[in-house]
Amino acid sequence: MLSHLLTFVSAWIALGVVWPLLVLLTRGRQPGYVHDQAAESVNFQLTMLVAAVVSAALVPLLIGIPMLLAVGVWYVVWVLRASFAANRGEAFRYPLVVRIAG
Repeated sequence: MLSHLLTFVSAWIALGVVWPLLVLLTRGRQPGYVHDQAAESVNFQLTMLVAAVVSAALVPLLIGIPMLLAVGVWYVVWVLRASFAANRGEAFRYPLVVRIAG
């Protein structure tokens, strides 16, 4: 649950990947639930970072503004859903995520 919720601690989405990566490296070394959820959170944070950068680059074309809003809403909704699922002990998978870490 910490790997999901700690992403809200950072003010910038770019720093959101630090917390789940820290959990993955410190508590998630052995395969299991903590490793699985920390890796899932890292993957989501990296995907959101790319989406935010692409959206920010498109702001001068005006399409980036609604894209940034959509990325922000998507981020908040899915991090909260993942946190609640992890609190219940359920394995959670974010939709539409590029899975890199694992």
